[in-house]
Amino acid sequence: MEEILKEILKPIKDFLTRDVIFITGGSLIFSTVIYIRGWEINYEKIPLPIYIAVALFSHSVGFAVMQLFNGLRITNITTIHNPNAIDRLIYRIFARRKWVAIENPSGATWLAATPLPYDQAQKDRIITLKHIGATMGPCAFLAVFCSHLQLYSRLGAHTKSRIGQYLRRLVLRPSLYR
Repeated sequence: MEEILKEILKPIKDFLTRDVIFITGGSLIFSTVIYIRGWEINYEKIPLPIYIAVALFSHSVGFAVMQLFNGLRITNITTIHNPNAIDRLIYRIFARRKWVAIENPSGATWLAATPLPYDQAQKDRIITLKHIGATMGPCAFLAVFCSHLQLYSRLGAHTKSRIGQYLRRLVLRPSLYR
């Protein structure tokens, strides 16, 4: 009976864990928009259905951002066996060696086909961490990017031209700054 209960509750626990990750990522973007727009919110007067609607909206935004970045192959929640040119370039930069193709074991994903020493709890942890990284990283990037755009738009013309000059020098003559 206890095994049956564990089998029933495990998918619910995994589903709720991913949902909390999506809600957190989406609410990060949502709160950044609220901050940028300068809206003042009186949290004491907001009814419960609005909180639920905001949580559902945040969930869908977090999920959409994860799927967008995953579709563009900027982040990845699966194991890559045939990486694209950008993935191989990043690997070569950080590993300081060329990419060597990995055999895909019998068409299955690496994580599902990996024998011990990985037990099921470790595999679940890896999958959860991939979801956290693939959701929170892009959501944090978009939130910081939007807040920096807002900060840049508030700067004066003189400061913008100085920043532009610095970036042009950095891009056009990078050897001077290394």
